[in-house]
This record gives sequence, C-alpha cells and structure tokens, in this order.
Amino acid sequence: MTDPKSTIDFSQYSDEALSAALERIDKDKFPENYTACFNEIEKRKNNIKAVIADSSLFNKDNPEETTHLFSYHGVGTDLAILFLKNLFFTIITFGFYSPWARTNVRRFYWSNTAFKGDRFAYTGTGKELFVGWLKLLVFLFPAVIAVNIITLLVPKQFAPVVGFLILPVYIYIFALATYAGLRYRALRTLWRQIRFDVNRDKAQAREFNLLYFKGVVLSVLTLGIYAPFFTINKHEFLINRTNYGGIQFSFDGDGTEYFLLCVKGLFLSIITLGLYLPWYFISRMQYRMEKTHIGPNSFHLNITGGDILGYTIVGYLAVILTLGLATPWVINKFFHLFFSHLSLKGTLNLEGVKNIPQTGSAVGDDLASAYEVDFGF
Repeated sequence: MTDPKSTIDFSQYSDEALSAALERIDKDKFPENYTACFNEIEKRKNNIKAVIADSSLFNKDNPEETTHLFSYHGVGTDLAILFLKNLFFTIITFGFYSPWARTNVRRFYWSNTAFKGDRFAYTGTGKELFVGWLKLLVFLFPAVIAVNIITLLVPKQFAPVVGFLILPVYIYIFALATYAGLRYRALRTLWRQIRFDVNRDKAQAREFNLLYFKGVVLSVLTLGIYAPFFTINKHEFLINRTNYGGIQFSFDGDGTEYFLLCVKGLFLSIITLGLYLPWYFISRMQYRMEKTHIGPNSFHLNITGGDILGYTIVGYLAVILTLGLATPWVINKFFHLFFSHLSLKGTLNLEGVKNIPQTGSAVGDDLASAYEVDFGF
C-alpha cells in the first residue's frame, strides 16, 4: 500500500506543469499521484466552466447585437512616463533591462485595449523574454562566428556562394520568429480571463518553414511579384491555427485579389507622387481584416486614407518640432484612431470557450524582436 503522505499536492502547480506531470506519472506505480493530478486538472476545467456560466462575464452580452466594438484608453502622458522609465533602466543596466521594458510596454498597450468594454491582459514576463534571449544567444553566437570564419577563409570570388548557402539559416530564423513568437504572445493574451492560442507542433512547424522558404525564394526570383501571394499564404497559415478559448479563427483571403490590390495601390501611389500611399496602406489592412473571421464573425476597419494622411502629417510635425519628445503621444494617438474604427460584426457566441494552459517559448519572441518581423495583425 502506498503511503498517503507520499501523495503530491498539485494545487500549487501551474496549468502547464499539471499537463506535463500527468504525462510523466506512471499510473500503475503511483496511482494516488496520478489520480490527484487528474482530479486537479478536472477541477480547474470545472472552475472555468463556472466562470463562463457566470452572468457577469459572458451572459451580459446582448445576443441580438451584431456590431461589437473595440476601444483604446491609453493616455499619452502615462506612455511617456513608461518610455522614460524603460529608457533609464535600460541605460543603467547596459541593455539587460530591455526584456522587462518590452514587457512593460506590451502590458500598457494590452491593458488599455478593450473589446465590448472589457480590456485585454498580457501575462508575459520580462524573465521569460530574458531566458529566451539567453537561449537565442546560445544559438546565434556560434552561427555568427562560424559564418565570419567561413567568409574570411574562402576566396572573395566565392563570397556570394557562402551568402547563398547560409540563406536557408536566415529563412529558418525568420520563420521561427514569426510562428513561435506569435504563439508566445497569443498564449499570454487574455480577454475575460480566457487565453488565445496558436496551434503549433513539429509537423506544422516544418510545414510553415517550407512555406516560408518557398515564399522568400519565389519573391526574390520574381523581383517581388510573388510577395503578395506569400503574404496571404503566410497570413492564412497563422490565422487558421489561431483560436480564442477553442473558438477558431479563419482566413479566406485570395492571393490573386491581394496581388491586384497591391498593383493598383502601387500604380496610384506612383502617379500621385506618393499621395495615395495612406489609402494603399489602409486598403491592404482592410482586406486582411475583412478576410479574418472568428467563428462566423468578421473584422471590419472603417478608417479612411484621409484619416491616416491627417494623422501622418500632424504626427511628423509634432515629432520634428519637439525633437522627438512628442513620440509617445503620437503613438498613443494612432492606437486611439485605429481601435475606434475597428469592430467585429456578426452574432457572437462565446458559450463554448475554454481556458488554455500557458505554454510557448519566448525564444521565438526574441527572434521576432531582433529581426523586426511583422506579424501582420
């Protein structure tokens, strides 16, 4: 008989640790621990169901409502103070504070963004990003040293060949940053206490790496003509693997439609000497938004090119005339402008949502930051 005192108290475990523990425990050798772990997982699932059933959470929504609004509540002064704080600590720590600085900014943006009156939350930590940064250094530092040594050893006429051979490595890094970084942020984003998620396993990671490699190579070989198709393929792959508490996102954009939209935008931007660029920028964003759905609902962005043109002119003047001091207020203004025109249309049914354990590596997120990868949202 197993000693009752040997039974582990799983109540202090995180959701991620519980799932991992259940897989590792030998059910035959440690039946009490296996049962205790399983019961704790079921208990938490039932608690989530109780939260969802709480009328103060989801049932307060009007089932007849078909336009669901976003909003942004950030204050420029608060953002400026946060920027100054981050700058001060980053300088005195010789840059080591940057993961915490980035986390602070994200928490500010997330907590000041709301949907249907309820604000988002960001649960990522600076420590996670710092550990991810260390892992990134372990991977990148030897690679950079090896590339430099090879470049020095081979004759100059073969330098382009060396660059071509290491291209797959850079493509892999970009692909990892895009996919893993998006999943990391999604799992640390909550709305009404429920997490977002991006499905990712080894098979899907390989599929995305191949998609990314094909997209980059064809975009280069076609002098950019394939780039709109690559953008849509990449966006479709990521969106179709994203969900909110189990409610699936989907994307039904078409590469040819997007290509023609880009051709039109570039042509009009050229003949108007760049004046059409704000409308071109917005048309691309609106297309991707309106082709993105959660369940049967689609996103809509009713902002105009004129709104962006006015914001751009005023913003540039403010930043230039204040020698950059107005930057936090200009950034904050853009978020107000964007989210005040963003909505989700359709009958929103949130009864099937369930919470998701917080997993995902911060390595991809550090890669995304290091290479300034645009996630397309």
